[in-house]
Amino acid sequence: MDNIQTFTAFTITAKNKGDFDAVSFSRFKYGSTAPGVHFAKKLFNDFDQRLFDKDKDYIVYSSPYQSIPTATYCMAREFFELLKKRALPCGRTVKFEKLFRDPTYTVDYGTLTKEERLKLIGQDTFSFIKTPEKDFTLIFLDDVKVTGSHEHVLKNSIKRFDIQNQCILGYYAIVDPELPAKYEHDINEAAINGIEDLVQISQQLDFAFNTRVIKRLLISEPTDFEFVLASLKNHQLKSMRALAKSNGYHNIDAYKANYKKLEQLVLQPID
Repeated sequence: MDNIQTFTAFTITAKNKGDFDAVSFSRFKYGSTAPGVHFAKKLFNDFDQRLFDKDKDYIVYSSPYQSIPTATYCMAREFFELLKKRALPCGRTVKFEKLFRDPTYTVDYGTLTKEERLKLIGQDTFSFIKTPEKDFTLIFLDDVKVTGSHEHVLKNSIKRFDIQNQCILGYYAIVDPELPAKYEHDINEAAINGIEDLVQISQQLDFAFNTRVIKRLLISEPTDFEFVLASLKNHQLKSMRALAKSNGYHNIDAYKANYKKLEQLVLQPID
């Protein structure tokens, strides 16, 4: 696939990993959107300096999802807005489209080795909701590249759908292969020591539910989930229930018990 380029704002190596703000990244993964906006600006700066072409139209895609966006969505939306603002004076068009992903997994992806990841998702396909116009350059964004397994699936999907457009892959960070795959788990969880940390993030003004947050809450221990139910606002509980159902989590055994508790609380009559 010679028509695919890659760009990133940060390459993480064994020598410079201490310079990577893992705590902000972890908060971003668990629903804090402010870091995502910051990441988008840094990523866009790299794109603007190296790859922006004033004579091209673009379609921006966030990482694939079913009904609940991933954490990357807020970063991708901000990148899209920045690119649209940059392209407008040039008379160019910038669109934001969705890649569909199915199925979902209950396993913590960040704990798997490269081989385990490829075995888990290697045969998956990301689907284009709309066939991209042939003259548009496609930009696929994700937060971090560790083993490249998602990229493997994406490239297979591009080939399967016979996409001939120029394609660009953008990652906020790319992890050097010298670091173990489980490094992703370390940075994902850097700000999370317990359920209290998740609830604290959910109480901030920049919080937005994403797949990771909802799956983590639904799989939590019964006492932890009781704390969640007592801590989140009513509109958040309603939103969480609707989103979980839209992704079919109410039918997944690992999530059923807590989902039922959530549903009972949301649907109970108010005196």
